[in-house]
Amino acid sequence: MVSPASRKSSPGTVRATGFPGQRLIVIHPPQIVRASRQALLRPFCPTDIGLFRSACQHERRRPAGCPQTIFIHCVEGRGWCELEGVRHAVGPRDLLVIPARCPHAYGADGEQPWTIEWFHAIGTGVPELLRKLAVSRRAPVLGLRASTWDSSLFNEALSALEAGKFTDTHLLHSALALSHLLSRMAVRQKEAPADFSSITARVEKAAAFVREHYARPIDVPALAAMAGFSPSHFTALFLKHTGHPPVDYLIRARIGRACRLLDLTPLSVKEIAAQVGYSDPYYFSRAFKKVTACSPKTYRETHKG
Repeated sequence: MVSPASRKSSPGTVRATGFPGQRLIVIHPPQIVRASRQALLRPFCPTDIGLFRSACQHERRRPAGCPQTIFIHCVEGRGWCELEGVRHAVGPRDLLVIPARCPHAYGADGEQPWTIEWFHAIGTGVPELLRKLAVSRRAPVLGLRASTWDSSLFNEALSALEAGKFTDTHLLHSALALSHLLSRMAVRQKEAPADFSSITARVEKAAAFVREHYARPIDVPALAAMAGFSPSHFTALFLKHTGHPPVDYLIRARIGRACRLLDLTPLSVKEIAAQVGYSDPYYFSRAFKKVTACSPKTYRETHKG
């Protein structure tokens, strides 16, 4: 998980690498420079990747930080991280994210050494991924829900580089697999759990009601009452959960259904407007254009697929 120049560990006390059955790939600097010029790799590009099993005495300290962002998934066992003077525990199914250029230290627990899937990454899209994951210097450990992390995608990325770490094609394969892993994880972390007593689940239940009953005249107080919150609190929670205020979310649900009807049926714009909850087809057309940037007629005539 370190650059080639810093792989030595303190004699007899800690180790950076050298664990039984480890898998480790480091992308060489000339290839990273070349990758930074490619459009598909500029947003996200792995520079190091590996798998350490039962990494006894594993420890890294970087007082000046690391040029790349570090992602460490704890499969089993335990570890720790020190970031900005605060020590954080890392347990099974936790994701530790250390932002680039942030002084840090991390290592395996002395009694239950961790097994970790890890990689370093650079790119213009990495900061946005961290925001989507809601991790930061002050909150670097993300507890993952079951099935959120996909080890098969991680293994695909690692295997791609093992098969051809010196080729840009294999590097692109690895980058796309890892970026898919992180974006998928960001989405799944926001999905409601089965237990509808949680706040997130109550908001998601209201959102699901909107998606199912989009043609009805739905107002915010009714949705808030359904979820058990005041309208103002509900609106704030709904915005955080879906990325849109409730009214905007309803409009987008209606327009989404209208798009499918325009694509798949010969219904007129007036008929479609009525089916998705608009008695005034002109008002429907204005709402449609606001969401899609084109009129229903233009949308229907646009070739797709």
